[in-house]
Amino acid sequence: MAYFEQLLRERAENGGSASNYDERPSKQSQQSSGTMVIHKPGVSIHDYYYISGIIGNPYDSKARLGINRQSGVERAIKEVPKAQIADLGDYLKKVRMLSQLDHPNICRYMELFEDEYSYYYVSEFLQGGDLWDAVYGLFGGFGGYSEETAATVVKQLLQASGYLHKKGIIHRNIRSGNILFSERGKLDVKLIDFDVAGTKTLETVNVYGGGMLGPHYCAPEVLKGEFTEKSDLWSIGIILYFMLMGDLPYNGETHEDVIKAVTRGTIKHHNDLLYKSLTPESRDLVEALLQQNPKNRPTAQEALQHPWFDLSIKGTLKKSDLSNALQSLKSFTGHSKIKSAMLGFFVQNLLSQQELNHLAQQFKEFDKDGSGALSPQELRTALKEVQGVDYNENEINEIIQRIDADGDGEINYSEFLMAALNRNAMLSGERLEVAFRLFDVDGNGELSIQEVKNLLSLAKPVDEVTVMRALKEVDGRTKANIGFTEFKTLMQKLFD
Repeated sequence: MAYFEQLLRERAENGGSASNYDERPSKQSQQSSGTMVIHKPGVSIHDYYYISGIIGNPYDSKARLGINRQSGVERAIKEVPKAQIADLGDYLKKVRMLSQLDHPNICRYMELFEDEYSYYYVSEFLQGGDLWDAVYGLFGGFGGYSEETAATVVKQLLQASGYLHKKGIIHRNIRSGNILFSERGKLDVKLIDFDVAGTKTLETVNVYGGGMLGPHYCAPEVLKGEFTEKSDLWSIGIILYFMLMGDLPYNGETHEDVIKAVTRGTIKHHNDLLYKSLTPESRDLVEALLQQNPKNRPTAQEALQHPWFDLSIKGTLKKSDLSNALQSLKSFTGHSKIKSAMLGFFVQNLLSQQELNHLAQQFKEFDKDGSGALSPQELRTALKEVQGVDYNENEINEIIQRIDADGDGEINYSEFLMAALNRNAMLSGERLEVAFRLFDVDGNGELSIQEVKNLLSLAKPVDEVTVMRALKEVDGRTKANIGFTEFKTLMQKLFD
């Protein structure tokens, strides 16, 4: 019996729901512990970033490359004109929603600039291209990826979607152009473009009205103006078919033709022999995700249990890299207000995209269920497998308590980034000079208490008393300003 046939039978026996999966919001989803999008109203983004050409396909891309004027760090910048925002209150709610997203398979938003006419989002600069170009560039539309590669990518999409759904968020626009590879030659992917994400029903035209792919990824219920989490699962089913077959399952010369094909629900394979050559497990998953009735589709968590994902490619990081990351977690000495704020500042402003990618790969090696947080058991397993030491429950809880800033009993993605980053690299002379220049807003070669407080408060709330106390620890007395040498000493004290 196919996996999902058995699952549907179990649902029927349990009154329509699968009792093996808890779809209630997790403890993590009730915390506001995600990345903090630093909001800078009234500040010109051009004072902070050089903004150049469009990233990716000019037809479909909405982002440009931005280079930080002080650090040289590359980011993606997306402008949203205020004139295009129908309801400013709803839009600001979406900004708060984005600030809570904290998962390695979701594009990390870092800053939000605002001037009189526009908002400007600053996010990770993902350089591997999108999935559409990857499939058509590699196969020219004739054939698809290996099942191992497809399983590796789709597993990440399901993990990201499951994370969103537990937070009550529906992406509502999962398509190949909104799936980016972190870097070329790697299979790490991230979801982008949350323009229509949320919890309220929107008009269908807002989803497929623009772009060259129209309604090809829309579930049948979406075409009727209805959205549920299962609508995202349909879109992932389209992605899976596209990766395996090199073509979309529902096509037509016009949008109306595509809508009719989706509504009928009959797939005309462009290559029947290729589809029949796929493993029964992959076809079972495709057909389950593309069920016309959303109630018959699996949840993201249910889909992740499918045996087909045994094919997914395991991580390729060296054991020494993983061991170094775990050693950083073990040696992390805990969060003071000033240390937490400074770490948040370093992660948001000074980590290159390559460093972020590497940390994300390490995190995913440890986060076995893809939830976006390391549980005590996952940390214990990682330490045993990588370092060969079976720590007891008290030892594991002690490590987590030092890192767990929001007190939810786990290590979320942002907390991992702050604890696992290479502190030697962060404390290098060159990196500290860049940090000093970022703090030194007036450029006089000294940092005032107010300058330190203002910049740190963008990452984590911190008051003048906390800053003064930290500065006093540098030389035993409180000074109005400090130079670079004292700033360097402060950083070394904080990160020892």
